[in-house]
Parts: sequence; structure tokens; C-alpha cells
Amino acid sequence: MGKIDKDVTISDEDLKLMREVAERQAIQNFVTLTPTIAMGDMNFNESSDGDLLIQKLIALMTGQVVSTAQEVY
Repeated sequence: MGKIDKDVTISDEDLKLMREVAERQAIQNFVTLTPTIAMGDMNFNESSDGDLLIQKLIALMTGQVVSTAQEVY
């Protein structure tokens, strides 16, 4: 690789701008990762079936949100 013969100066303003851009991109990545659930035709015979489904969906969504957040950070 080639060498730089002169001193390279990075001002505080340049560093601040680069940090803001990196933070903005990190936020965009976090916001665009939206968990989705595809559900086909479902039949509920009892209200407890619906309650069980909701509990499973909450557990699934919680796991997905946690794993997505860990990937971002």
C-alpha cells in the first residue's frame, strides 16, 4: 500500500459528522428489521385455543425482538 507523505488532520467537526452518520445508519438498521408472522387459515374451537395462541405469539415475538436487538448492538 502507498504511504501518505503529509500529516492527516481530522477535525472535531469531521469526527462528529462521521459519528452522527454511523448512529443514523444503526438506527435505520434497527427500525427496518421488523418481525413478521405469517398465519394461514385457523379454526378455534374454544376460547382457550385463542389464549394459547396469543401466549405462543408473545413468546415468539419477544424472542425475535431480543435476537434482533442483539444483532444490532
